[in-house]
Parts: sequence; C-alpha cells; structure tokens
Amino acid sequence: MSEQVECAVEVESARPILKLALWLTAIISAMCVGGGIVAILWNSVSPTQIDILGMTVTTGHVGVALVGFGTIALIITVRSIVKIVYRLAALPAGR
Repeated sequence: MSEQVECAVEVESARPILKLALWLTAIISAMCVGGGIVAILWNSVSPTQIDILGMTVTTGHVGVALVGFGTIALIITVRSIVKIVYRLAALPAGR
C-alpha cells in the first residue's frame, strides 16, 4: 500500500504542468475546430496542404484542414500525457 502512495506523489507533483499543457492544447484545439467550422459555413475554399509528423493532408477547403489540425493536436497531447502519467506511476518507490 505504501508503494502506491509514493507513486501517487510522483504523479501528483507533475500534475500542474500536465494540466496546464492539456488546457492550453484544448483551448488551441477548440479555436482551430471553431475556426474551421466557421470557415466551412462561410465556404472558404482554398487549396491547403499540411505536413505533420511525416503525414501529409491535402484538402481543397481550409475549414476541413483546421478541424483536422485541431483534432490531431488534441489527440496527440492526450496520448502523450497518458503515457507520462503511466511512466510516473510505474517508477519504483523512493526515486
């Protein structure tokens, strides 16, 4: 039982920065998705190509690109934070 308490201390000490990263990414992603929806409604047609992490996304509508970018950014951030918490919780006690 004491190992779980000490592991929780490691996770708890990283909590503020992880929470900040998640909130900032959520806000930026929401702005991208909101802007993308507005661009779709206004029918802002423009050839767009985005290269992220070795992937290339090409679309003829800038709104679709914004929605995709916001969604991908949020997914990548959440997955990274979950991995960090998992690794912190797996640290041996007393480190």
